[in-house]
Amino acid sequence: VYCGRAFYEIQDIHYTFEEFPDEIQLSNTSQIAKRQRLYLYVPEDSQESFDIVTYNETDTENLKRHFKHRLFMNPHDDLALQIYSNMTQSDRIETLRKGFEHVPILTNWHRAYQDIMELENPDYNLIAEYEGYLEASPEVPAMKYLLGRVTPDPAAAEKLFLAASEGATPFSLGYHAIAYHALCTDQFEKAHKYSTLATKIEPDNNILINIRLQSLVATGRYDEAARLAETFVENYPFSSSDNSAYCILLTMTKDPSPVEAVLEKIKTAVPDTPSEDLELWRNYLTPSSYYAKGDYAQYATAMEQLESYEAAFITAILKNQPTSAAEILREGLPENTTEYLLVYCIAKQSGDDKLADDMLQSAIGLLNEQGKDMRQAARILQHSQLGVSESELSQLMLLPNLKRVFCTALGMAHPKTSEVAFKTARSYNFDPSFPQHLIQRWTTPKPVAQPVVTESASEPELVIAESEL
Repeated sequence: VYCGRAFYEIQDIHYTFEEFPDEIQLSNTSQIAKRQRLYLYVPEDSQESFDIVTYNETDTENLKRHFKHRLFMNPHDDLALQIYSNMTQSDRIETLRKGFEHVPILTNWHRAYQDIMELENPDYNLIAEYEGYLEASPEVPAMKYLLGRVTPDPAAAEKLFLAASEGATPFSLGYHAIAYHALCTDQFEKAHKYSTLATKIEPDNNILINIRLQSLVATGRYDEAARLAETFVENYPFSSSDNSAYCILLTMTKDPSPVEAVLEKIKTAVPDTPSEDLELWRNYLTPSSYYAKGDYAQYATAMEQLESYEAAFITAILKNQPTSAAEILREGLPENTTEYLLVYCIAKQSGDDKLADDMLQSAIGLLNEQGKDMRQAARILQHSQLGVSESELSQLMLLPNLKRVFCTALGMAHPKTSEVAFKTARSYNFDPSFPQHLIQRWTTPKPVAQPVVTESASEPELVIAESEL
């Protein structure tokens, strides 16, 4: 068996191979038997082969060629599309445009193309390009949706999204786009309405389901959210984020044993799960349940006992140790805007202005590397010394878990924004998971001491009620 490169580029094969026989008759004089096997691409094996390729192939050019070829072998491979479109190469736009010839339309190829063009060529007129596509194919719902994505006016975009989803052919992404916008702009009931419509059309689309799940939590529909989260655990029993979310939602529904309920789901999905693995899951899920109950002391104790970069990072945040949190973030966690802003907040609270500024600039740098909404957030974070309007923050297209941390950091960075920024942060602070209690603490106005005049004093005396301390 030859174990060399993770993959090979094979061209011009125009015949099929016979199945390799179970037995081969060798001559009596043969000392060495050689076998060759060619692995043909199977979509169902996508995730497994991704792991092989990305961990074993270090040549960037080989990776680019591999994912480019892989996309043309299976243009519906969204993970390959995501990786390829995030790779910097000169022919990326040309490659994606070739996919525009595909029938039926490859909507995700267009989405990737739009995102890249908006990031790298912000002056390019995407609206004119997609108006042309819609004029050429007015009966295609996806074209109305895609034009809506590049239309800057929210009301005009929503009309296009509705036209896409309410036509003769059901199309989920129009409703999904409206729900996404509503979730980002403090319109949670609207988000619930349209995310429900989207998942009725496409009930197995995890991206759509995730937005619906967030809208259910935002509107306090914990029972329904728990039932929806349960399907994720059944389908992905070893997903730590899905299992944790389900455990939190069961806790919110007052389930007496949320951790054990999740473990039962794992055992049902994978009956031969070893007992030691179940114990690891129990240790991992227990802190989530404590947090959702509001038992933050037990949560901190349980997190400290876990051995992972994520647990160590959260523990450092809870102990108000910004230097340790920053080291863990740089050494063991993927770069993430939310984590940088969290470290900024505790550094600012601790008076470590140098580290705080370093974390803030790192967060701004990450935001500037992304799409227009993230770059708008970076501009607000950099240039709001004189204040920011409530409508400007409300219309900022950030999902709630990032937006609550972003607005908290904004209020700390620019005191003139604090009233509006902290109010906005509290509006999006509905997810009963870390760092909800810190956001609440940092953004809740402190009680103001009221001067009162006593009969025996000529000067006002400051009195603070015990309940306010």
